[in-house]
Amino acid sequence: NTNAGGNGASTASAFISLVNYSAINQLDNFISPKINLTTVDNAQLTFKVAYRRYDIQYSDELKVMISFDCGANFTTIYNKAGTNLSTGPDMTQTFIPTQSDDWRLETVNLTPYTGNTVIIQFQSINHNGNNIFIDDINVISDMPPTANFSAVSTTSCTGVIQFSNLSSGIPTSTISTCSRSPPT
Repeated sequence: NTNAGGNGASTASAFISLVNYSAINQLDNFISPKINLTTVDNAQLTFKVAYRRYDIQYSDELKVMISFDCGANFTTIYNKAGTNLSTGPDMTQTFIPTQSDDWRLETVNLTPYTGNTVIIQFQSINHNGNNIFIDDINVISDMPPTANFSAVSTTSCTGVIQFSNLSSGIPTSTISTCSRSPPT
């Protein structure tokens, strides 16, 4: 939605319009591509949410779920509804965030799921409450990449020595520089 505001330099956000549904308990999902957490020791999901429930009778729910089997099964890792989800007072008009106070940063620990390739799903459950806005979705690791190479063998008749890459984190590139001294 390009009409949402108040979230820094962001010019658009995902939103789910739940205020005008014809029936309750309808689900809306948006699903990430595969995320490789196999090379990190710790990770977290961060995102911003903006939501106002309509009133005490009409409020919605937001879940974040994770899958290890390409989306066949999901486990809930975040679940908020009603006033726990709300980022401001009830609003009986259609909610569109306009200021920074309308948004809240959420953090979900993904460290228990490292070592896996995962899919993350955001799911809203409609109770005719109001619009939910989601922005700035990030999966981050606190650990910077660490270079670690080990020589398979340190001697060679051909001049070629193989190395095993044992680096951790998520290195985006490797640069190798080798020099050889003449025998003395």
